[in-house]
Amino acid sequence: LMARAASAIRVRPVGSIEGDSPEAVVARIENKLQNGDFKGAQIEWQTLPEKGQAAGADYKRKLDERVTVEELIGSVVSGALNATAKQG
Repeated sequence: LMARAASAIRVRPVGSIEGDSPEAVVARIENKLQNGDFKGAQIEWQTLPEKGQAAGADYKRKLDERVTVEELIGSVVSGALNATAKQG
């Protein structure tokens, strides 16, 4: 029973793990997402093997959309702050 339970449970690293293994890359992606570093997660994604990228293509599309939205919001806020500073 224990052997069967152990085979059903998969332990993977979390946090900012060093290395090039898919597990290490995914751990770094997850860590960056938890810290709001969407652009960093997008960059880490590029280091995944093709098979891993293909398996998560839909997720990557959503990540790309989020990065685009974050950049647009940043531009709007920056523009508004600059306009306010010039008026003040």
